[in-house]
Amino acid sequence: MGPYSEASYRLLKEINILQIVVHLQKREEELKEEIRELKTESRVLKLETREVKKEIKDVEAKNKATEKKV
Repeated sequence: MGPYSEASYRLLKEINILQIVVHLQKREEELKEEIRELKTESRVLKLETREVKKEIKDVEAKNKATEKKV
């Protein structure tokens, strides 16, 4: 079976699996942080959208008032 015993191969396989698990856990944390940032960005964009819609309504109201004067 080569230079390593069966137990050594099993151990190497387990170590490899654990390294993969640790890598995936780190990636999961990174993705969770990205999600938090995107949720915050989404809230900000929703607020900005509301403000812009209000500004549009204000401008449209002023335009109608101006048209009535003319």
